[in-house]
Amino acid sequence: MSYKTAGNLAIYAENSKEFVEKFAKILSLDLNAKFVIESNEEYTGKKERMPLPYGVYTIREALTKFIDLTSPLSKKTLKEFATKLESQKEREELLDLCSTGKSKQFDEKFVATKAGLIDFIEMYNSLQISFDFLIQKCDMIMPRYYTIASSSLVKPKEVKIAISLSKF
Repeated sequence: MSYKTAGNLAIYAENSKEFVEKFAKILSLDLNAKFVIESNEEYTGKKERMPLPYGVYTIREALTKFIDLTSPLSKKTLKEFATKLESQKEREELLDLCSTGKSKQFDEKFVATKAGLIDFIEMYNSLQISFDFLIQKCDMIMPRYYTIASSSLVKPKEVKIAISLSKF
């Protein structure tokens, strides 16, 4: 390992085992099922974003390390999920909340509560999604960057980071 003082260190968070198991249970997902992400060399169309690096994964790995179950959901993501609600009432309610002019109601239901994906699937019981839809449409866990506060000259095999907490 090598680093420079005042450089950045990326830390990847993971979803808790409890959230992963709860999420999988609600959607009836087999956490031990495997899937492959690979390149299709014959495809010549527009390249889509790759949700995961190429490789073989279990659903547990994907839900733990890659799919963001807890961060607040955007209107764009919620509109995508609205198409997968079997209940017309729930679909209409969600699309209405995501429409222009409904910011206050949207903020009260999703922003103020910081509702993430796991909260959403508990709110909208008629959601029917496949795992591939989940991978394609959900936000991925993003790295958190921290400033390196230690000196590589003093401790070349140890990194200390600087963290600043703000209260809003």
